[in-house]
Amino acid sequence: MTWLNISYHAIGVFIAFVIQCILSLFLLTQKNKTAPTWGLWGMFTGFAFMLFGYFMAYTVNEPWGAYHRYSTLIALFANGGLIIFSYFYPKLDNPREAKIVIPIWFAILFIAYFEFIFTTQKMEKIFNFTAHFYTFDYGARTAVIILLSQLWPISVLIRKTIFYSDYNGIFSIWLKKPEKFYIYPRYYFAKFIVGWIKFLNPKGKSATAIKSFVNAFLMLLIIAVSNLLNKSGILSYDLYALIYANVTLIICFSIIIIYINNSPEPTTFMVKLVGVSLVTVLLVLGFVGNLTLSLSEEDYDNQKRAQVIGSRHAILERKYDELPEEVEYIILKPALADVFDKSFKIEFIKKPDLLTAESINKGADRFKEITIKETLTKLMKENKRDINKDKPTDEEVEEALARFKKTRQYENIATQNLVDENNQKMNRLYRDAGTLYTHFDFVKDNVKYEIGFSY
Repeated sequence: MTWLNISYHAIGVFIAFVIQCILSLFLLTQKNKTAPTWGLWGMFTGFAFMLFGYFMAYTVNEPWGAYHRYSTLIALFANGGLIIFSYFYPKLDNPREAKIVIPIWFAILFIAYFEFIFTTQKMEKIFNFTAHFYTFDYGARTAVIILLSQLWPISVLIRKTIFYSDYNGIFSIWLKKPEKFYIYPRYYFAKFIVGWIKFLNPKGKSATAIKSFVNAFLMLLIIAVSNLLNKSGILSYDLYALIYANVTLIICFSIIIIYINNSPEPTTFMVKLVGVSLVTVLLVLGFVGNLTLSLSEEDYDNQKRAQVIGSRHAILERKYDELPEEVEYIILKPALADVFDKSFKIEFIKKPDLLTAESINKGADRFKEITIKETLTKLMKENKRDINKDKPTDEEVEEALARFKKTRQYENIATQNLVDENNQKMNRLYRDAGTLYTHFDFVKDNVKYEIGFSY
């Protein structure tokens, strides 16, 4: 099965998926389920779909793997479950607000989800080398919705922590609503200070339980912000994937412990013991899986670097019959060439039917188009033109490229590709020329040698 290709991110995500399924099943089997329990069940089930989508993404090595996004975006509805939980735990205190806000949020989530499906039907499926999966070049719009739909329920739970917490401190005498106008500044100052005190140091069982959930859910923001930074090109995908897998495991562990200790439904000691033990074992397996597979990727890079270094003399002397069997091609480029520069010379090709100058140029054009698309879209919008309806002019493309080169995303790409004779770091880089390749580069006499291997 050539489409099956489990990358090193897949195992950690699969462990988190198993944990989510177990938690979802555990909540579903509770008797006399309350609204907060249904809310948590919706959250865990939504995240299970999201994690399964990512597992498929890291496993399917075909363009149709891009449809994993339809599963991962169900995370929107997981946040809907979180919104329900926030209003109903430990009980419904603001029924009028909940009656208005919950339907509005679900309408927003449904619109965002189906807009994504409708829009991506027309999009080209692209391969994200750093993520090791096929996807759509959709941008960061859904990441913003995910972030906002997590911030809202967290703000509700913060309000509830303050509402349920007791306070008998020094500012109590100032909390009585004043009868005279000039006392209001002192009254609002006291409410502000006491609110922070009640949130940071809650008193009472309900307030303490809600604050515990707030702490756990705040960790979701780490994933949401990381996702937004990754989609914006500021955070590398490898770092995002590491944060995503490990923080998800920690959140799972935290929420289930808090839930078992504060569940409105009775939970037996045996269920608590087995549940905590099982989640702990899976957490350890997840961390070990992430560590082991990260080391496996590092070992791959070290092997290829060693092959390039060992073949350096043969490459410079053009003795290509002495190259390792794994080397697929050698391309020469100017050492200081820009990442979008298409100046190159094919020096060696193992399989000429798969790699040609035309396929290399097409891949370079596709890379450029995808990379500057967001900048070009903004530029055309300034020109009162729609990139989905109007073809960009050459001037607009050049202007967008000039603007993109001033961004941090371009700086990150350029830094990753930078190699000189004094800094032969040989990062693993990628080339899409119809066929997918990895490559490692070195520089000699102002010429960059790109040594390609099968992906």
